[in-house]
Amino acid sequence: MELYKKIQTKYLNWRDRIVGKTDEEKKEEVLYGKDWDEIGYHRTIAGYLYTFGLLIPQVILGVLLVPFLKYTEIRYVEIGGITAMATGLFGAVYAILDLDLEASVNRFIPQYAVSNPRKAIQYVSFFIKYQMWSGLFQITFISGYILFYLIPYGSTFAWLAWYLLFILQMQYPATLGTFKSLIGSLQYKNKENLIVFYRASVVEPLTKLLGGIIGLIWGQNNPKFGEMMGLAIGT
Repeated sequence: MELYKKIQTKYLNWRDRIVGKTDEEKKEEVLYGKDWDEIGYHRTIAGYLYTFGLLIPQVILGVLLVPFLKYTEIRYVEIGGITAMATGLFGAVYAILDLDLEASVNRFIPQYAVSNPRKAIQYVSFFIKYQMWSGLFQITFISGYILFYLIPYGSTFAWLAWYLLFILQMQYPATLGTFKSLIGSLQYKNKENLIVFYRASVVEPLTKLLGGIIGLIWGQNNPKFGEMMGLAIGT
């Protein structure tokens, strides 16, 4: 690694001596960066190509987890319907309060990241605070609705109460998407792709598998709930 850096430094010094630059160009380099740090489409292309390097470990992990699918929600196809109902029941509330902030991050952060970093940070601060406060509102409002209306009045959706409460926890602090969009907006596509890879190919499958096994054991030891209920809650 040190040898590579030495060679890189020598090459850059040689290139700077050969390619003469005006004072104005040097000022632009200080302001906008140079080489890889320079703002441009090369980062987007590199981020796209970076995903191909993640395909191999993704495939390997997927193949290794195939024998354990029987411990996930695939064991009972009804669980998919339960999840869809629990997610869709308040889906409109989640969508309205989310305000599609991810698109806003991609719109405003790149605009001010270089010209006015302070303003860019203010946007980031606003997005994070909004996500956290709106998440608190969602948890409070929907939890109250479940506890004081859905269950006491014998609604046809009362049996979904536990699923709704578990899914509801994802609404706070709900900042992972904001930070992922922020990293992508700053053109660190490799790190953005790594976040997606670790979340979708490592963390989620392993937590679902672990939760599914625990849920199955709990359901088998509590016949009044059963395996399917335990597996649904666990995954």
